[in-house]
Amino acid sequence: MSILAIIGLNGYTKTSTRKEFTQEASETTIETYEGPIAKVDELYAESTASVLSGEIDKVTDVSSNGKGVLELHYSGGSGSTSADPTDTFANTIWELVPQDIYKNIRSYNGDVAGSFAFNKDADQEGLEAVRLFFETAGKDGTFPVNGTQVAYYNLLTRGTDQYVRTIAVLRSRLTVSKSSLLTADWTGVDRAWRLTGDSASGGPDLNVGQATIIGQIESMPEADNNLKQWLKRGPGITMNGNQSFTMTQEWWFAKAWSHNQYDGDDVDGNP
Repeated sequence: MSILAIIGLNGYTKTSTRKEFTQEASETTIETYEGPIAKVDELYAESTASVLSGEIDKVTDVSSNGKGVLELHYSGGSGSTSADPTDTFANTIWELVPQDIYKNIRSYNGDVAGSFAFNKDADQEGLEAVRLFFETAGKDGTFPVNGTQVAYYNLLTRGTDQYVRTIAVLRSRLTVSKSSLLTADWTGVDRAWRLTGDSASGGPDLNVGQATIIGQIESMPEADNNLKQWLKRGPGITMNGNQSFTMTQEWWFAKAWSHNQYDGDDVDGNP
């Protein structure tokens, strides 16, 4: 056997390359180098600097039986030649989560059986007089005289001027390597969009692979895919150590977002 054939005799040699793939982290490539322990230790020292600079995600140095073994981990591509192959369509993680919102008590529509409504369908002049009576300790306004006014007054005396409701939040998460060229998407933020068909302008980009989430949304009592019911919020970015970052995007659901404020549907007198 030729002495020159001994792996790593005068340095180190790349002996293997393997790949790992998860939907959330996309593709990771691991390159393995072998050689004399001293040479591999030198490569380890060089590589740790590359981790800090962001060129490599992770480095591992294992020495055994008089041989050094080093592994270099690269996220988002084929090792040292990686580009940015992340498939945003396939690798995006979707969530449908509940979120509390608080509404002014004067917008309450009486949607509990046998309850009183305080919204535009109620006697607003009378309710305003009751509010003044409460806030001025009876010096101004009018004492409550009917069921709606009494219920409103009693709630005010309990310190209740809001009520809580649950809305759905559609959230997407995409994790990419720190060398990724992808950027957070501000297109269409603070505007209302349809669940499907508006993705190029700012709506969510759900696909058939998200059938469970789509079905859950369609089962919501007020959901209508033909209406602009999803308000796009600003994106967030989170660093995952020094290896990757996660971009997060949210859309908030409402039966109807204001046409005047959020470019919601201009139908049925929607203000």
